[in-house]
Amino acid sequence: FWSNILYGYDIKCAFEKILLCSTLGDNTKRLNMQGVVPAFHGHAHNCLCQLQHHSKHKVGAGKEGFETCE
Repeated sequence: FWSNILYGYDIKCAFEKILLCSTLGDNTKRLNMQGVVPAFHGHAHNCLCQLQHHSKHKVGAGKEGFETCE
């Protein structure tokens, strides 16, 4: 895998905590994997979560909404 990976996941805010505590945590940090809550799902999250995890506030996300066919 390349480094500096940006992914979108509906429950990224909770998933990130699980991922970092798992056996994949070291690789996640080494590869600089970062996630965002997709644009459509972001409105279901509280204000602080939106500021920390919403795709529109993430440098490097561009205009991508991270809402593709699942």
